[in-house]
Amino acid sequence: MFNRTVQLDVVKKTRKNETQDQEDPVEKYNRLVYISAAVNNTIFQVTKVVAAYMVLDATRKIVVNRLSK
Repeated sequence: MFNRTVQLDVVKKTRKNETQDQEDPVEKYNRLVYISAAVNNTIFQVTKVVAAYMVLDATRKIVVNRLSK
């Protein structure tokens, strides 16, 4: 009376071409080196901005304290 079957394979499964998907180890290493350099540069730039803010803020506090006396 009622059809209670469930169809699980809605999408047709396809096999990947293994020769196309494999990446050269040198290319993987070069990509990792590039990402590592980008992260290091970003961290360095953020550190410079924070250090500059701290120096300028300390200078501002010293000047305000000197002028208020």
